Amino acid sequence: MIIRTCDFRARADKARGALSRELDELNERLEETGGHTAAQIALNARREEELSKLKSDLDSCNISHESTLATLRQKHNAAIADMGEQIDNLNKQKAKYIRRRRAAM
Repeated sequence: MIIRTCDFRARADKARGALSRELDELNERLEETGGHTAAQIALNARREEELSKLKSDLDSCNISHESTLATLRQKHNAAIADMGEQIDNLNKQKAKYIRRRRAAM
């Protein structure tokens, strides 16, 4: 019976050692995975910051573009109005010239 007790105790110690090694391996894997997760979180945070900056830059560019477009439209409309006035003046001068020429004949 003493031999059986020693045998059981040896098996239990061997099993405890195997379980201890397995636990250590699992803890190491968990730490590695946790390190990878922390690195991924940091990388995601940097990407989110970069994306936020890019969105901000895009919004700023859109505002600038809209402002430039509005200014160009105003200049275009002013140029069109000026040309319309010039055309009206030229037509009036042409009509006066034609009237004078007919009156002179």
